[in-house]
Amino acid sequence: MNSLTNWQKQIATSFEREARQVIIDRVSPSDFRYRKCESPIEVAFAVAFDLMHGLWRGPANSSSTQWAANTAPMIFLEPQVQVDGFRVDFVCGWNVGSDRFTSIAIECDGHDFHERTKKQAAADKSRDRALSSQFARVIRFTGSEIYADPCKCASEALQLADELFWAWFETKNGGI
Repeated sequence: MNSLTNWQKQIATSFEREARQVIIDRVSPSDFRYRKCESPIEVAFAVAFDLMHGLWRGPANSSSTQWAANTAPMIFLEPQVQVDGFRVDFVCGWNVGSDRFTSIAIECDGHDFHERTKKQAAADKSRDRALSSQFARVIRFTGSEIYADPCKCASEALQLADELFWAWFETKNGGI
């Protein structure tokens, strides 16, 4: 990694300080957005997703937008969604005006309930096949992956959502 200039170090230090406070605020019981999460790894993923989404969206107030403010694409992450008899940890996609493009089912797998036994592994594979008919992708993160680097997991989900959205958008709009 290249060495940082003074102003880059200041931004990094300031961002770290502010991010710490956001994380503390977000995991407080008063934050309603995370009440639907059913485990600490889900909360960790959701908070990291929110933080990485803020970084990933690019410069604020970009003048080169092709959408009006009220129809600009907005990414969403919705916890605990019922889909075909299953409860999915998170559904991720985009709202574009009145269109909704839901592309990813995200599962956060704690060790006690996933891949610990052959029966659990078989149930997860069967579930993934069923969910594949509803989503462009089903992705799973282990609890160990999320605890080790929640921002990396969130970044992977955001990157995939972005790739799927733009492929869908180009197809829908005839390759524009």
